[in-house]
Amino acid sequence: MCWNKARIGNTCDACRDSMGLDPSDRAGPVAVFVQPKLPRVKFHANKPGESYMPCNGTEGEFFHSMWCEECARDKAMNGTVYREGREETDEDWCEILGRSFREDAIPEWVYGADGQPCCTQFVPMEQEVTARCEHTADMFDAEQTASGSIHNAGPDEHA
Repeated sequence: MCWNKARIGNTCDACRDSMGLDPSDRAGPVAVFVQPKLPRVKFHANKPGESYMPCNGTEGEFFHSMWCEECARDKAMNGTVYREGREETDEDWCEILGRSFREDAIPEWVYGADGQPCCTQFVPMEQEVTARCEHTADMFDAEQTASGSIHNAGPDEHA
């Protein structure tokens, strides 16, 4: 397939000939360009716990490929919204990834115990993203909250 013309949805004559397509079919098959998955790489090791920031765009692409494309937090980056055949919504985007394009220091991106960069908020795609820390106890019993039996005293009601 002709890479230049694949982006615009048609093929060049040489590609049509090599695929055995009818020369009168000028449009040819519509090609969809899919960026290949980048391989996992070893970054320059650094002290565990230190903040991580990609030194250039290529390193950033590899980091995104290794972490963001595998994370349940960003359904656009990991391809979920496209496999579901729907448009993205605000809930589909990872706030951390978005912030990485606006800010210099991302507290969630650090060097892990192995000296390699990682995202501390990474959630594997097979897992559900929780809205709160699963290790923090609820402040109120879920049954009391649902039944409305919790009474929030106003400022005048305290003795």
